[in-house]
Amino acid sequence: SDPVAATAIPTQNAVVGTEFLYTLPSNAFSDANSHTISYVSATKTDLSALPSWLTFKKELGLFSGIPTTAGTVSIRVTATDGYGGTNPTSDFSITINTRPTVTNYSDLQKVTGDSISVATPFVDADGDTLTYSAAFQNGSTTLSPFSLSSSGTLSATFSTSNEGRYSVKVTATDPRSASVSSTQNVVVNNPPVANQSKLTQLYALHGVAFFYTFPSGTFTDTDALTYTIDGTSTHPAWLLFDAAGPTFYGTGASTPTPNSPALKIVATDTLSQTAFVNLNITLNTNTVPSVRPGKSFAGFMIKNMKTFSHTFADDVIMDAEGDPVALSFLRSNGSAMPSWWSFNPVTRVASGFCNTTESSITVKVIADRTDVGLTFTITISGNNAPVAQTMISDITVYQDVNFTLSFASAAFVDADGDSLVYSLQGETSDSPIPLWVELISETRRIYGRPTSTVQGKFKVKIVADDLREGTAYQIITITVNQSYKVEEIMGVSIFAILPVLLLFGFIGAIIFVPHESPKYTFDLESFLKKYKGKDSSDENIKVEQ
Repeated sequence: SDPVAATAIPTQNAVVGTEFLYTLPSNAFSDANSHTISYVSATKTDLSALPSWLTFKKELGLFSGIPTTAGTVSIRVTATDGYGGTNPTSDFSITINTRPTVTNYSDLQKVTGDSISVATPFVDADGDTLTYSAAFQNGSTTLSPFSLSSSGTLSATFSTSNEGRYSVKVTATDPRSASVSSTQNVVVNNPPVANQSKLTQLYALHGVAFFYTFPSGTFTDTDALTYTIDGTSTHPAWLLFDAAGPTFYGTGASTPTPNSPALKIVATDTLSQTAFVNLNITLNTNTVPSVRPGKSFAGFMIKNMKTFSHTFADDVIMDAEGDPVALSFLRSNGSAMPSWWSFNPVTRVASGFCNTTESSITVKVIADRTDVGLTFTITISGNNAPVAQTMISDITVYQDVNFTLSFASAAFVDADGDSLVYSLQGETSDSPIPLWVELISETRRIYGRPTSTVQGKFKVKIVADDLREGTAYQIITITVNQSYKVEEIMGVSIFAILPVLLLFGFIGAIIFVPHESPKYTFDLESFLKKYKGKDSSDENIKVEQ
């Protein structure tokens, strides 16, 4: 039996300019005798040759090539089983489609509040109806604030929250799934905002240095800003402009300009958006400050190695225009004040920690950088070290017994009236302070409790410090005796002599009742509780001096 066409070959789609590959299905032909089918040829159905772009490898049953024009190619394939007879044929067609084309989007730069509506830049040479889709560069298809219509129009309205850079990839697809894409890039910018209320009328003075930096918040923008003076503004020659501030500075010219025009300062962001403010600077004549008649700054005294604070009166220097006067100070020879001197011109307070070998400093007063011819003297008092005055007595204490020694403030005196701080040291630099003794400076109280292993004489140095490198000291001896029991000291049991003590006490009371002498009360119960085999470590020793 001859082979026959068994299964219809389906219509194939190709795209102009895109490689086409198609292998004939193995079941396109069949043979009842199970002979092997091979391909004889492939032609157009009118038996003319295949288009020049299309080749057929009959040993593989493979069609390949790159279409150059759109249209339909009808093809006839002839097969054989190699045993003669009639060779069967099968026809199919290749529909060649032209891919949509695009004129790429132009990049857009918009400000908040703007809207866009960009018509589709896609066309289809075959006249096919295109479908459109869009996604951001990260693949997200949530396009806010953009929207894409069914006709391919890309639209958006930008609010202040939409500032940023956007890349929207729009794809057009024809009915045969041929597609092309283009990306619309949009930069949305919030322009700078100018706050004119931050600026006030400014005044410069003839011959006086002028300096003004724009207040924070004069311009606001998330972008970096650059500053310029608008070319139409009148810019006095003496007034210089530093765009980094922005800052105006200079020394006022000799000719006053009471009606100076406004300067227009423009802020420009990285996307060339601008905002501006107007600044008025009036140049006036200036009268230097002077000393008010009958007024002066009195000299004052400070202590060396001590902190000081001195407030200068605000009615000594006056300004004819009523302008605030900024004070500063120099030594009388024009050199700077010492490094330990600090002055706040707002509060007019001088302060610091005096540390010098000088006994006095003559100071020259400067008002608004002008020497007003006024001086005063700061007297610096040296330090008188404290001295030991009332001697602190030695003390005897016992093992395992708390003790307290409080010494009077008269133990040390300071001629300068400085407050003294007290501490303990060893008698020499090599001798440590006993661990069981401490001192509280504020109350001048020495206290402690020697342990059972401590015994003997210990010398400690009580040091008084005026915190101005002046000190004095006294050395006391603390004698530590061994703990004891009352019975051991007496050498006999208290209970053995108790009757005798009671008897003498009774007789003494009878003999001395008529006299106006002190009365003594003996509490037997307390006495027994206190001394019946009780260790003296339960007692406290307190000494007041």
